[in-house]
Amino acid sequence: MRRLIPAFIAIVSIVGPLAGTAAAVCSPPDLEFALRESPTVFVGEVVDVVDSGHAAVMRVIAVWKGADLPERVSTSGRPAERADALDARRYQLGATYLVVPHDQFMPFPDDGCTATRLFTPQGTLIPSIYQAAVGTEQGRPPVAAASEPANSGAEPAVSGTVFVIGAVVVLGLAVVAIGLRNWDRQADGASGSTIRANSPPPRRFAGMIGRTTRPSGMRSVRRLRGSKQGRRD
Repeated sequence: MRRLIPAFIAIVSIVGPLAGTAAAVCSPPDLEFALRESPTVFVGEVVDVVDSGHAAVMRVIAVWKGADLPERVSTSGRPAERADALDARRYQLGATYLVVPHDQFMPFPDDGCTATRLFTPQGTLIPSIYQAAVGTEQGRPPVAAASEPANSGAEPAVSGTVFVIGAVVVLGLAVVAIGLRNWDRQADGASGSTIRANSPPPRRFAGMIGRTTRPSGMRSVRRLRGSKQGRRD
């Protein structure tokens, strides 16, 4: 029994790594099944490779399925949990692929366990043998990136011009308002001097009272004297 234990350990040490390697290698799924199940399917040309060809930057030619994609996308051919697995994909620079990744998040996970394969592009037309699985006859071109630098450069210039014009208009209105106010003051001063020049000199209130009360007072005195003298007579 003691002799069998070392032999068993030796067998396990040999068979174990082989079993792990066999488990790491997978066979790609059926293409039609993958086209129906995958959330994203597109045709892309490899324009750059990194990580010894295990990751790629692709120029999107046509989107067969899923959300719109930009003109450039990235893919990863290594399984996330097994970076040194034998089922890692290696991309060919300049080759075109029908990409059927595991999910729709970039960099698209696209190891050897996906249905991705070399593909001869036909524009945005989908071959008839795949149309039923994809659910459409024509793919979509990528979404062109907006020319943000040109727009961002023009907007500040336009905004600055509008600001300058607005400031000039406000300043002009302020100058006109001040001029009108000064003109009104000058006009009021001139009309007041004209009125004062044409009007008769003011009479003193005391003099006017004196002139008014003196004759009436004298008449009262005279009447009083006349009545007294009439009584004496």
